[in-house]
Amino acid sequence: MTPKGSRLHRMFSARGLAAMLTLAAPAALHAQPYPAKPIHMVVAYPPGASTDVLARLVSQQLGERLNTAVVVENRVGASGIVGTEVAARAPADGYNLLFAQQDTHTLLPILKRKLPYDAEKDFVPLAKVGDVYLLIVANAKVPARSVKELLELARSKPGGLRFSSAGNGGINHLVLELFKQRTGMELTHIPYNGGAPATLAVISGEVELFGGSRTLLAKAVDAGQIRGVGMAQATRSAFLPNLPTMAEIGIPDFVVSAWFGVFAPAGLPEGIANRLSETLVSIGSSDDYQKRLIAAGGEGQPLGRDAFGKFLKAESGRWRIVIEKAGIKIED
Repeated sequence: MTPKGSRLHRMFSARGLAAMLTLAAPAALHAQPYPAKPIHMVVAYPPGASTDVLARLVSQQLGERLNTAVVVENRVGASGIVGTEVAARAPADGYNLLFAQQDTHTLLPILKRKLPYDAEKDFVPLAKVGDVYLLIVANAKVPARSVKELLELARSKPGGLRFSSAGNGGINHLVLELFKQRTGMELTHIPYNGGAPATLAVISGEVELFGGSRTLLAKAVDAGQIRGVGMAQATRSAFLPNLPTMAEIGIPDFVVSAWFGVFAPAGLPEGIANRLSETLVSIGSSDDYQKRLIAAGGEGQPLGRDAFGKFLKAESGRWRIVIEKAGIKIED
């Protein structure tokens, strides 16, 4: 035995203490209350886009409630695929989040044969935090005031009526494809490069129909340049109270929105996932957030983890039917 108090005894004791501290360090770090450092929020769209604006609003309020910095990182490219892949490959530790919308998580997985991520398996949905509901409009000179009259007009025109979109496979393309399938109307799709030229096309009469957000269309509706056909919302919009819902004009179960939500990489610990989801729902329900959401063109109450997951499955199932029936594809 090494004599107690000898130089050798002191040396072994010091080494033993150091070893114990080394082994305890990861456990102590793991035991730190979450969050213990800044959170990174990936946005797969450029600064200034609607997705980016809402992401920064959510990030600011999330940081305030968790008492930490939430840093927004724009990773742009390939219609949102680049940033989404970055988020999917990040550590599932609660410090890496993705602010996403319907394209990357419900539409592209159906439209493209190959994606560098699996929207269902690679992510944990935390909360849906907003919707931008769509409305269908017609050029003011279209001589039809009802769905029945539109159907008769489409039948009388060779090739049917035309509708614009911001691009092939986008939500304002699909809302008219759904309208087409639910009414049996013959419509011809004319894709444009973005929402602004697609809106100008219906205002000028290059096409007869378009489906877009109130931020794009409300002023033109008020000015009489275009006429609202129906609102793809469960209830009438407070911002276009005179425009009937699709259900009111005879097409039930026709609710379509561009939605926004927060995701984390798969494997996130349950405790952290629940805390983030509850915090995000609390943010989305607050009066301050709702006012800012409305100012940005959005509406709607948030959905937590379970409800958001069910919503995603329902959206994917609905749009898969529409896309396959229409034969819409996007090249890989």
